[in-house]
Amino acid sequence: MKRNYIFITLITLFLTSQYSNAQLSTVFTLDDYIPEIAIKGNELFALKTLALTGTSGKIYKADLTSTPTVANEFMGSGFNYDYRSFAFKGNDLYMAKNDDDKKIVKIDVTANNPTITDVFGINDIMPSAIAFHGNNLYIGTSDQSQDKIHKIDITDANPTATHVVDTEGSIVDMVIVDDMLYATMFEKREIIKIDITSPTPTVTNLVVTNMGRRQTQELKRQQKY
Repeated sequence: MKRNYIFITLITLFLTSQYSNAQLSTVFTLDDYIPEIAIKGNELFALKTLALTGTSGKIYKADLTSTPTVANEFMGSGFNYDYRSFAFKGNDLYMAKNDDDKKIVKIDVTANNPTITDVFGINDIMPSAIAFHGNNLYIGTSDQSQDKIHKIDITDANPTATHVVDTEGSIVDMVIVDDMLYATMFEKREIIKIDITSPTPTVTNLVVTNMGRRQTQELKRQQKY
């Protein structure tokens, strides 16, 4: 799954039933791949990877209230394209590590010397997208033989993954709005919707589109602004 982002942009979409008439504004520019971003307050955190392989990637941080907006290095080398999804819970930036490690990790972004801490090992599934609902962290997978959504309670000392629902494609992005989980499936470029409060959650096909991941990113933006 190649996601080649040269510019970080804030995408303002005039929401219609088709999510049309998009307007783009460049916030700041970083070279190479920018596969993941997350916002905490007025700060934007971005993962920059120099290639699809290797560990030369870094996390950058930018104050969105400053003019011009400048991205400064936040955390040095050691990151690669396998860090697939960012989600904040308090001061902790959670990430899905989509490689042989198959785990969820986190960083306290307020620490003087931030370090990566393991949260949960997933063993036989490839985590590719994460989103919070309260203390529950929902985890989408990109393993085509096990396309599922799971959840863990991060307050548990030894969290155990609970199966939520099966999907029909690899999940590349997720967002939760109120009690609805929206996810983008890569192969079908399709948005699905799941009521996570239902005792027996089911998948509703919401829309098929070439925009794919951008629509779930827009829902994330709506939550922030």
